[in-house]
Amino acid sequence: MAIHVGKVGIVRRTGAALEALRWDCYYRDNQRCVTCKRWVRFERGEEDSMHMAHVRGKRNNGDTLDNVRTKCGYCHLVLEHNPKSVPRKVKP
Repeated sequence: MAIHVGKVGIVRRTGAALEALRWDCYYRDNQRCVTCKRWVRFERGEEDSMHMAHVRGKRNNGDTLDNVRTKCGYCHLVLEHNPKSVPRKVKP
């Protein structure tokens, strides 16, 4: 397992340790996106695959179970990282 502790105690995971964190996050969140509640696959590369999103930046807060959440690709990439690309509802 590759767990790295930085100068200020920040935990960064790689390899098997990061994969174990992904599984723990996935099962803790009941295999669903915490934002839209849709079921997500664990496999990568699928349209409905799981994204492990950090609550607070991993640079300062690390790769820990309390700092990650399960999200679907849409909620993670579009709503969280690029909210301007989401079509706005026009009032009638």
